[in-house]
Amino acid sequence: MSSRLLAALLCGLCLLVIPVTIAPAQAQKALVREDLRNDAVRLETDLRRLQPNAATKPAAAWRQDAATAVRGGNTRGALAAAAGAVLADPRDGANWLALADTALAIADATQDWSERYTNRDRATAAAYAAYERAAGRPAEAAALAMLGRAY
Repeated sequence: MSSRLLAALLCGLCLLVIPVTIAPAQAQKALVREDLRNDAVRLETDLRRLQPNAATKPAAAWRQDAATAVRGGNTRGALAAAAGAVLADPRDGANWLALADTALAIADATQDWSERYTNRDRATAAAYAAYERAAGRPAEAAALAMLGRAY
């Protein structure tokens, strides 16, 4: 009788432990690309070098500046402001998605092949960063759609 009780306790303990060990594996993103992750880290480093004082202003203010620049037709100004938002709050995937969208808009509009390549590369890295930082399924889907457009 005691061996049955011990077996039942062990089974119960296993049922408690297995979901705890499986949960972290479910939190991992479906798409994992080390090359894109490295590109995103490199992009953030480059942005920090180009805009060392960006973190002195809140991300919301940078996003507002980016929206104003877009409305005014100043995509390069919008790119700088979107980069400022990323640097002010790099954990927010929406900031990265805005940076990707702006960089892709510049890449699609320019006739300069060097600028097109640079901004398409930025858009790809920023879209992957947005995907990694996405808070939910809709944000992941938007980031993956942007990644598809940029890639």
